[in-house]
Amino acid sequence: MTDTYTIQEIAEITQVSPHTLRFYERIGLLHVARGENGYRSYSDNDLGWIRFIILLRSTDMSLPDIATFMKLEKDGQTTIDKRLDMLETHRHDLVTHIAELQGYLSSLDAKIDYYRQTSAEVCDCVGPEEEGVPERSSTGLNSYHNDMAAETDEFW
Repeated sequence: MTDTYTIQEIAEITQVSPHTLRFYERIGLLHVARGENGYRSYSDNDLGWIRFIILLRSTDMSLPDIATFMKLEKDGQTTIDKRLDMLETHRHDLVTHIAELQGYLSSLDAKIDYYRQTSAEVCDCVGPEEEGVPERSSTGLNSYHNDMAAETDEFW
């Protein structure tokens, strides 16, 4: 005899919210039996399908495509070739996406290396004070500008 699970137990096992599980059932991804009390009663088989749906969603298969796959599954053995084709196509798309991500990762690594190298080569750009530039006083730039204005007035 297989174990049965409540929606809360399935949610805890799979980390999929009860709301999402109900949604999957409403759109036809799952067909969950009901107990005498009317509550959903998930089987080990249901748990396996939920895990497979999670795998497909995690690899970016759309819900409509998953629904198509699940309908084909429900239609029986005559649809095995169609299901195989869907999974092979999805696998191909996933491999292509992973290759794209690898390219992005390589570019990001190159940029990180550039900044690490640049950071290591940066010198102390603040040198000794230049001639004629006064030290900053506690009164800030206004004092400097006032001093310059007084000197300018005296000059002219």
